[in-house]
Amino acid sequence: YAFMSAGLVPGPLLLLGLASLSCASLLVLVNEMASLLKMRPAVQTYTDIALYGLGPKSASFLQLIVLLNALGACWAYNVLLADVLAPVVIRAFSLDAHEDTYLVRTAVMGSCAAICKLLCMLRRISALRYSSLLAVLATLFTVLMLVKDAVTDPCVVGKCYDELGRNGWCTEEQLLEDKSKGTELCDGTTHGLSLWQQSLASLLRAFPLVAFALQCHVQACSVYIELPPRLRSPAVWSKVALAAICVVSVLYMPTGIAGFVRFGVQTQGDVLRNFDVSDSLADLARVCIAVAALCAFPLQHYPVRAILHSLSRTATSRLRGCAGEAVEPISINFVRVEAIVWCASVLLLSLSAGDSLSSIFQLVGAVCGGTVVFSLPGVLALKTSAFGRAYQFLGGCLLGVGLFITVSGTYVTIASML
Repeated sequence: YAFMSAGLVPGPLLLLGLASLSCASLLVLVNEMASLLKMRPAVQTYTDIALYGLGPKSASFLQLIVLLNALGACWAYNVLLADVLAPVVIRAFSLDAHEDTYLVRTAVMGSCAAICKLLCMLRRISALRYSSLLAVLATLFTVLMLVKDAVTDPCVVGKCYDELGRNGWCTEEQLLEDKSKGTELCDGTTHGLSLWQQSLASLLRAFPLVAFALQCHVQACSVYIELPPRLRSPAVWSKVALAAICVVSVLYMPTGIAGFVRFGVQTQGDVLRNFDVSDSLADLARVCIAVAALCAFPLQHYPVRAILHSLSRTATSRLRGCAGEAVEPISINFVRVEAIVWCASVLLLSLSAGDSLSSIFQLVGAVCGGTVVFSLPGVLALKTSAFGRAYQFLGGCLLGVGLFITVSGTYVTIASML
């Protein structure tokens, strides 16, 4: 969907450019963490970096952004799970696709929330390493399926139908016929498979989508802390960050190109919505994406527990009049209650606040992704003079890109939702 919005040429260039900057911002965060750990061994999280690197107000702001980012991401994953699993359930139990869809989606979201609750109770982020590998392998299957479809049945003028009958590249005659019959099989244009963006607004929509796809920065700090001491260095981390961004780019690049080449302007925010429920291979891909989403949910939630525990501890200390008491470890009771409350809140939001997947990803990517991935690392780099002017120039670039994504992406997303 992001490549459809940006066009076949700007889309890949946008992914490569933002991926490079995302890798650079990961290095900035780890350099800052490594420096802080020499003076403050208690530094553990992204918010700790903001606290000691930028001050209490910046840390409080970042806590809010991380909470909103995690809530939006988990909301999006819950909607994605309903998108991909509801058709499988409807087909498996021979249900009515029109009458039973809402009930099935609700049941799927509730069941997945129960599974996510268990995964969210894991105490260390390293405990999710095997599920993360499973998510990558599951995503790879979907990528291969999309590439196969794009090669064997590419989008051409007048014949760019998905499995639901929608035409992603209508001719003038087909567009007139579609309007006269009111079938809505065309998207109202004849743009089809375009090398360039359809409009400036469509290009701007792609920025927060790509930013959301590349955000792993909040979790990266916790991953760095849990590395074995012999591997905990900026030199090693630079290789880890580069490898991670390369893996993500290798998965996203063919997905974006193949989806657009196959379905044209009818490419959906969830590309599996372009496939019919009778497609067995697509059903297998839906299960794979569901596995990936279930694995991603606890990763997005992981920083939330530490923030909520810190906030609750601070509130309790103020009530007792002893704000300076020592840091306490997170109890198992807090872990259990927090996981239940969080997953229940996400489920309620998913059921009540809409299910436009692309809009959710855009809004989260704009408001939170631009800030967490680019703007705050940019400010940290600008404040650091130890690495020279080139490092500060990089910080300026990160800050500029982050502000651009936040402002333009939020405006375009909200405007499209109104």
